[in-house]
Amino acid sequence: VVINYRFWVMLLTSLISLLVDGLHFKPGLVSSNDLLLIARDVGVQWDSLGRVLLDEKEVEHIDYDQKTLFDKCFAMLTRWTGAQGSSATYAALGQVLVQDRHTEDICSKYCLAPQGVLESSV
Repeated sequence: VVINYRFWVMLLTSLISLLVDGLHFKPGLVSSNDLLLIARDVGVQWDSLGRVLLDEKEVEHIDYDQKTLFDKCFAMLTRWTGAQGSSATYAALGQVLVQDRHTEDICSKYCLAPQGVLESSV
């Protein structure tokens, strides 16, 4: 059986893009408080998330330099925000988090704008 990997990659990328396009992220930069909470919740997924947000060497340095899991997560996120500057937004982080089934709930919890209750026109 011949599998066309390019086709499947393009299909999955398109589906993820459709999913992300339908999400309403909080405006602005990720707050310091949310960085702390996200670092707490990311847990053992920190290195896989870090490899998407940072380069491999930075992740290795963080792993070596930081002792606790929380410190590794927080260092990874703060390095990302420092590198991104004004682009370290909820949307940018949320688009990465939503693509992994292990972190998509973190995206929902911290990066999405609250959905208001629609008022009746009565």
